[in-house]
Amino acid sequence: MKIGIIGTGNIGGALARRFRATGHDVAIANSRGPASLQALARETGAWPVSIDDVVQGAELVVVAIPMTQFASLPAQLFAQASPDLIVVDTSNYYPRERDGRIDEIEAGLTESGWVQQRIGHRVVKAFNSILAQHLLENGRPTGSSDRTCNRGRRR
Repeated sequence: MKIGIIGTGNIGGALARRFRATGHDVAIANSRGPASLQALARETGAWPVSIDDVVQGAELVVVAIPMTQFASLPAQLFAQASPDLIVVDTSNYYPRERDGRIDEIEAGLTESGWVQQRIGHRVVKAFNSILAQHLLENGRPTGSSDRTCNRGRRR
């Protein structure tokens, strides 16, 4: 699968490592540009690209940035994306600690609803309630008895 990741902090970096370890084609981008991603690219085999290029041809895009940074994404980033593109939002709203007050969310709009409005594409929320270290260290194959989630498993 071709995956684009916007944001290479704790969650984005962990996901890049895990996706590459399972053989996916991963492009990574951040606000500092491809040159700042060389170490992660060498470590993982992911492709460092600009934010403008990370969506092109992707089947899945993970946006792993603080909510305050959505305004800095290019306005038309997802304009040419297929409606079938899956966009994963990993953000959490922290009004006191980081993001400041976002009136629409305070009025009842969901975080992902707010993100959808900002990027102009449907999103799903995932990876926002799991620690990056857990993503890196605790992934297990289907059927493993120590797997965090065994969907469909009968008790």
